[in-house]
Amino acid sequence: MLYASSDVVEHAAPITVDANSYPPFKLLDTSLVHAITAELDVLDVSHGADGSMSAAESPSALVGALTKALCYVNRVSFPPSSAATAAAQSRDAPLQVITDPRILILSVSPDLSTSYIPIMNAIFSAQKLKVTIDACQIHGPETVFLQQAAHLTGGSYMYLERRDALLQYLLMTFLPPPSIRKILVVPTQDRIDFRAACFCHKNIVDIGFVCSVCLSIFCKPIPDQIPHQNTAKTQRPEGAGGLGGVCPTFADSDSPAWYTRS
Repeated sequence: MLYASSDVVEHAAPITVDANSYPPFKLLDTSLVHAITAELDVLDVSHGADGSMSAAESPSALVGALTKALCYVNRVSFPPSSAATAAAQSRDAPLQVITDPRILILSVSPDLSTSYIPIMNAIFSAQKLKVTIDACQIHGPETVFLQQAAHLTGGSYMYLERRDALLQYLLMTFLPPPSIRKILVVPTQDRIDFRAACFCHKNIVDIGFVCSVCLSIFCKPIPDQIPHQNTAKTQRPEGAGGLGGVCPTFADSDSPAWYTRS
């Protein structure tokens, strides 16, 4: 809703001209408010006017928003080489390229352990695209995943203690590019929480057990058992990466097809 578009935005009320405001900024501000209001109306309709869907049942849209932003940065930074692009360049049309892409996340929700794997995949994609991820926690407890996202991509993470100073923090901390932040005295992270979520129960763990084959993280040790060659049914943890075989799950360890490794 907030991405660059050539579509004409229709407003219900006419935009008033103010002599003390810059017209392009006024148009941008009105368009943003209109898009945010329309998005909130859609959420109200999807959740029900009577609040039938609670906040706990509503999934976090952080993964989808972050993935969509990365796709937009990739599309703008690396435009496809097509006939239309060549024709546009032949007419001396300026090519829009993002030289210093950044993503700012304003978070008001806690971590969702079930989204750990897709968030980490998005963070690694941002590293590959050289995209800086900044995070500002406006409300709620500090988020582990956003701390890791900001640290791994060279961005800044801030837990906002005074929400009335949000504009000042946005201007002084997140507006300058990373190259300028080295000169300015901006708040930094004193401690970074590198805890991960286990693949079996989706819990954030302090000490875990890592599979040597697919690097899956478990909150409990894997049973010292191997499956029977013919009848055992092995399962690979959802989202486990890497090459090689599969890891035994706790549900399969009770199967009669399992036997103890000698």
